[in-house]
Amino acid sequence: MQNEVFLLNMFDAQAWYVRDVIMGRIDVPEPDARLADVKDRVAREDFARKNPPETLSYLLPYLKELIAEDYPNFDVDYIKELFDQWQKHKVEKITGFRDNCYKSAFTGCMSTLHRNGSPVRYSS
Repeated sequence: MQNEVFLLNMFDAQAWYVRDVIMGRIDVPEPDARLADVKDRVAREDFARKNPPETLSYLLPYLKELIAEDYPNFDVDYIKELFDQWQKHKVEKITGFRDNCYKSAFTGCMSTLHRNGSPVRYSS
């Protein structure tokens, strides 16, 4: 099972990919090629699982691969930057990451700081 750093983004992109396979927009490789691909992915995933800093190095290319087909594009590299910021803030203070503002990778809107220190996110 993957370390779900990008849980919702990945599940959504996977759903779009499967939809496109079902609709015949994406050709599925032959069984031998699929099996070889699965073995390669499992080996890379096992390495990433045993080496936590490698987790994003495994997941980012996979997410980029999924969205390259027919998924609304978004800045996956910026998502990684946000994740790095979030982790840094979490290390500084375990609950302090909530006291920071982050820019949406989808809308470009910056969250605002709530009066009690917790960010408030507005949709636009």
